[in-house]
Amino acid sequence: MERKMKNNKSSCPDKQKYLSGKRILPKPISENTDIEKLIDNMDAYNGGRLRAACHLLRDKYSQEDVTIGLSLAGALIPAGLGLRQ
Repeated sequence: MERKMKNNKSSCPDKQKYLSGKRILPKPISENTDIEKLIDNMDAYNGGRLRAACHLLRDKYSQEDVTIGLSLAGALIPAGLGLRQ
């Protein structure tokens, strides 16, 4: 049995409260969009956190007295990087 929702205020109480914030309209992504514009355009939720992290890394790594290290973790032996006999 299929039920249809009524299109009235009682079916969604406080709708105006949740839809009253500033609307986010991101710029469209095209084949010409570079990574800097892509990251700087991330505003909402985890995208905003990713943007903040990228800016923090950029600011810290662009200083002259910074050493950058790389560390890898994972299943290296199944990937073929184990010891040879």
